Amino acid sequence: SQPAKQPGIFQYKLYFSLVYKGPTTLGSLTGIADEDIIHYDPTSGEFTMIFDGSDVGLNGTDISAFHFLDSDTILISFNGNINLPGVGNVTYFDIVQFNATSIGENTSKEFRMYFKGSRVGLNTNNENIDALDVLPDGRILLSSTGNVSVAGASAGEEDILSVS
Repeated sequence: SQPAKQPGIFQYKLYFSLVYKGPTTLGSLTGIADEDIIHYDPTSGEFTMIFDGSDVGLNGTDISAFHFLDSDTILISFNGNINLPGVGNVTYFDIVQFNATSIGENTSKEFRMYFKGSRVGLNTNNENIDALDVLPDGRILLSSTGNVSVAGASAGEEDILSVS
């Protein structure tokens, strides 16, 4: 029997946020900044603005991690503190949920707190969330820029920590 055919790398799409201030240009997409989320389709070679952070008041606030729960819901962690309307102070070890009423070049929103890092003991500069995912059972997987120590667990900057 033949082994299952593996999908080619160009069948996948890439989502990313930049870490420098910008604005910059990728392909024909201009004005990209560090508060934006960009989609790259390797099949077409096109870059598309999926989330325009300046439309929702994130001007100059770096996105350090994000995860799509579905096509209209994005979980976001920031590389610094920000005060969001309807949410209040958000730290770099928190995750907010963005419920889109529209996304792309004209992003509009509603933010709410999804995960308060201090609730599980995240509270130092080293514990800046820099990667996140959500498992089907609702547990959050996260990584941080430094060592993490929470009740019952510790992790290094290269580790993945499961929290609920």
